[in-house]
Amino acid sequence: MNEYQRKILAHLIRNESMGVKELSRILQISDSTTRRQLTLMEKRGLAVRTHGGARLATPITYELLYENRAAQEVVAKRKIAAAALSLISPNLVIGLSGGTTCTEFARLLRTQDSITVVTNAINIALEIQSQAGRRIMVTGDC
Repeated sequence: MNEYQRKILAHLIRNESMGVKELSRILQISDSTTRRQLTLMEKRGLAVRTHGGARLATPITYELLYENRAAQEVVAKRKIAAAALSLISPNLVIGLSGGTTCTEFARLLRTQDSITVVTNAINIALEIQSQAGRRIMVTGDC
């Protein structure tokens, strides 16, 4: 990737899409040079040409903070957790990810003995914390 393309990509990351005129002005290059660079970037899968400009090939999205996700649909998550708890029997091995619904379920699992929970999530391990009759196995991220 050349210097022009690096600069264009940096601007697309910040703005998701930009026009040729605006990119040309910012980079102080001609519109035709900008178009050429965008065409090359499109061939490499870095950008998608649009009418008069370009956008990121894959927009960058940020996941909501855990606390924000945990606060959404709390009642539904607790109902799901309660329904899942009704399926638990002694000597069961349960696999849990670190999602917010799984966290609600893990809180209910504190009342269960003779189970093993396998997880890759520290938050789940902390919710359950092994006691006599209950095992927790943390696998790490795969």
